[in-house]
Amino acid sequence: MKQLFFIFFCVLLAHCAKEAPAPANTTSSTADSLQGRWKYMYDYRLVATVANPAVIIDSVFSGHYTPYSYFEIKADSTYKWYRTTSLGLPTTGYGQSGKWWVDAARNVWLRMQYTTIDDFLHNTAVTPTASPYKIKYLGADSMVLYFRVNGADPSQYWYWHDVYKK
Repeated sequence: MKQLFFIFFCVLLAHCAKEAPAPANTTSSTADSLQGRWKYMYDYRLVATVANPAVIIDSVFSGHYTPYSYFEIKADSTYKWYRTTSLGLPTTGYGQSGKWWVDAARNVWLRMQYTTIDDFLHNTAVTPTASPYKIKYLGADSMVLYFRVNGADPSQYWYWHDVYKK
């Protein structure tokens, strides 16, 4: 009986001595999930008032983009974002590139350093500016990023949503 009690005590002690798992690092996990080449599918805009930004009063669908539109997020903290409606090569559109990072609030910051109109065949250096994008949805093969700007009407906010697929 003493041996059974001793075995039970050892098992209980071993169970209690296990280390608690380390808290998840959501910043690193989010950054790892973002990396890759994403196809830019379409964008849309939700309109809200400055007085009540939680209430959507209008929405606008912008349109689909061709297979040549993309958002490439690299492990070396650089990115390329290019959008075009051209149906054939060579394409003309608008793109930007620079550095990216994710903060603790899961904002994706893009620090634009170059712009292009021809899928980075030619780059134009710009004064670096950083803009935050919020992650609305991030899955294994799709994501939605959004950002808020002041609308053409000063009493409105526009929430632009960019939809991507891997």
